[in-house]
Amino acid sequence: MKRHDRVCAQLHFNICKETGVQLDKKHWYEHVPKSLETSQGGKVTILWNQQVQTNRTIPNNKPDIIIHDNEGDDDDDNDNNNNNVCGM
Repeated sequence: MKRHDRVCAQLHFNICKETGVQLDKKHWYEHVPKSLETSQGGKVTILWNQQVQTNRTIPNNKPDIIIHDNEGDDDDDNDNNNNNVCGM
């Protein structure tokens, strides 16, 4: 499980860099993901190991990384098309 978490931490680090999240560490192998990260300007929110609420029971509802595009939030149809989920 430790190896899996380190791979996901590297992905999390790279996603944070690409989306403009302020990082404390310079190298991915020093990075410890926070449960919630927001990019500068609030355009993107990145969630780490967060349980997902759904309207039905899903056995594995805790993906490794969720990327939420906050710029698409003004839709009234609430279909969550602006979320990307990474589960390994």
